[in-house]
Order: sequence, then C-alpha cells, then structure tokens
Amino acid sequence: MARTAPISREIDCIAGLDEEAVQSDELLKQYVLQNLSSFHHALGTAPMGREGDPNAVVDTVNGNWFDFTNVRFKTGSSTITDDSYTQLKNLVAIIKAFPNATFKVGGYTDNTGDASKNLALSQKRAEAVAAAILKEGANKQQILKAEGYGQEHPVGDNSTAEGRAMNRRVSVRVKSK
Repeated sequence: MARTAPISREIDCIAGLDEEAVQSDELLKQYVLQNLSSFHHALGTAPMGREGDPNAVVDTVNGNWFDFTNVRFKTGSSTITDDSYTQLKNLVAIIKAFPNATFKVGGYTDNTGDASKNLALSQKRAEAVAAAILKEGANKQQILKAEGYGQEHPVGDNSTAEGRAMNRRVSVRVKSK
C-alpha cells in the first residue's frame, strides 16, 4: 500500500479561501494550483518518501493513501468532532478542483480492545467521513468507497500512547488523477 505523509497542513492552507472562489470551480482550481502545489503534488506526485518529486505519479493500481490528522471522532463513536469540519470542507474544495480524481476513505483504529469491534468502529468512521464529504458538496462519483480496516496497517507503535493516537486515523486514497 503506497502511503504518504500526513497532508493536514496543506489542506488547511485553503481554510482562508473566500466564498467567491469556492463558488467558481475554475477560480478554485487556479487557487489550488497556484497556492497548494504541495497538495497538487500529493494528489499525484508525492508518494511516501518522495515528497516534492515532480516525476512521481499516482499508483493507478493500488492508489496513494494520505492520512488526515485533523479529522477526529468522539471517543468510541463515529461522531465527527466539530473542529474536524474545517479540514473536511477543505478536502471537498480539493476534490472539486480535481474532477478526474477518485477517492476511497479508509478508517483505522489502534489495537486497544476487541479487534472485531475496532473493525466495525473503523467502518462506521469511514462511512461517516464519506457522508460528511458528500454533504459538504463532493461529487458522489468521485467517492468510490468507504472501508474500515480496524487495527490493520498501523503507522505508529501501538505500545505507546503517541503511536496509538497516530493509528486512530482516517486516510483517503487517490486512485486516479
């Protein structure tokens, strides 16, 4: 599974984008291309370990995964916290700017507790994020699937609190651009 570094900073860069620009797809696309080249690279040219490499490409077979560190949930539930919506709205703006890209939402947990319950929780969280993205205006045809992976594919050390926090995440896979 190709994985990239968290891109929360790049997505949050468009938090200040004015309403007029959001209403115009062409203005939005220009803004993204001019001001978020790092995210543009992330969509197709920055797999893990190759950030900023203009020669890297989207893995059209497996896709490239991007972790979102500012999407959080209420403990033990799939309820998205209010402060997560800034990043989700910004993600929608990016999705709109790249109408040919397709996305899959993945939900993950740490390894605390029952694995089957974690798998079910991660599925509900992935579905909640996909629903929120659609509610915020993403094109339904671009959001291909929401899937929970439970404690599979950890990015942090589950033996530490910091590592477990890293593993409780939502990721988005970009499969085509």
